[in-house]
Amino acid sequence: MLTTEDFIRKGYFPKELIPPFDTNSLADILPTILKEDLGKFNPKVSKCSLHTIPVIKNVRRHMSIPNPLHQIILSKILADNWSEIESFVLNSKLSLSTPKIIMGSKRAITRSYKISQLPVETIMRSTDSRFMLKTDISRFYSTIYTHSIPWAYHTKSKAKARKLDPSLLGNIIDKCVRNTCDGQTLGIPVGPDSSLIIAEIIGTAIDKKLCEDLVGLKGYRYVDDFYLFFNNVYQAEEALSKIHSITKDFELEINPNKTKIIKLPESIYGTWTSELSLYKFRTAEKEQLSDILYYFSKAFDYSKQFPNEHVLKYSLARIKKEQVQPNNWPLYESLILKSIVTIQIPLF
Repeated sequence: MLTTEDFIRKGYFPKELIPPFDTNSLADILPTILKEDLGKFNPKVSKCSLHTIPVIKNVRRHMSIPNPLHQIILSKILADNWSEIESFVLNSKLSLSTPKIIMGSKRAITRSYKISQLPVETIMRSTDSRFMLKTDISRFYSTIYTHSIPWAYHTKSKAKARKLDPSLLGNIIDKCVRNTCDGQTLGIPVGPDSSLIIAEIIGTAIDKKLCEDLVGLKGYRYVDDFYLFFNNVYQAEEALSKIHSITKDFELEINPNKTKIIKLPESIYGTWTSELSLYKFRTAEKEQLSDILYYFSKAFDYSKQFPNEHVLKYSLARIKKEQVQPNNWPLYESLILKSIVTIQIPLF
């Protein structure tokens, strides 16, 4: 069962925010807050507090923290109607990012598959295919047209015919989302778990239309990334045309820089991932010193060869549990700090 408290206690702040910041005190007084008629308070709309975090070198991701009043209202609507919303998103035949409720999870909402599982899914779902169409929606969260939420949930024709109907769930969600974003119709907050559900509602509607137009379609979608498999290039090109048309109908655009048709089989992991993932540090002090120097040297080289990939971030995550000899620690620490400065990631 999904509750308003789950959204506020575990799904309000972006998961990237450092642990000392939490919303437990707000969640603790939520029962008192919910006794009030929240609709009577002014102002009726508010702006998100915006923050950015580094993604790759020179690129930052915008994160949003909505006003508590309007986020509580939105969260309550989603929680109260969760059974109905869950039934809707479970209709997708392509999604691997369907929202799930997991007892004991640190988040209110988790996705049905982890990113680390996608390479295996790609292999298993493309066994008898010769080509893969890989594409994604450009700047998905920030370009979602909020009026497309009722389009997705109720179909566009029904939503437009009843666009002023305050009882239609899609219209209610649309209004609540806009109220967290200063009344804007373009974009939804990036960070709160409520946005995972909203994005999946739209993704599910795209999936359903795509599967109707392309009977027997093989592949999957993960949030806004599509991996679709075909026997020939013509089928892949036809599918790309369909995706362009369907996303445009929801006021979205495909990212041309991340769209490609790939001949299968494709390398499962890139060169740098394979080498860094298998690298082992020896335990003897001198040998370990040499291993540390070599490892970071390769990581720095690969980060320059692949500037748009998360090479250094992966490199640091890969070695976070290494047992380093005391005399090697000053060098090890220096190289870690150099990596952090280079990719400008936060210190957590």
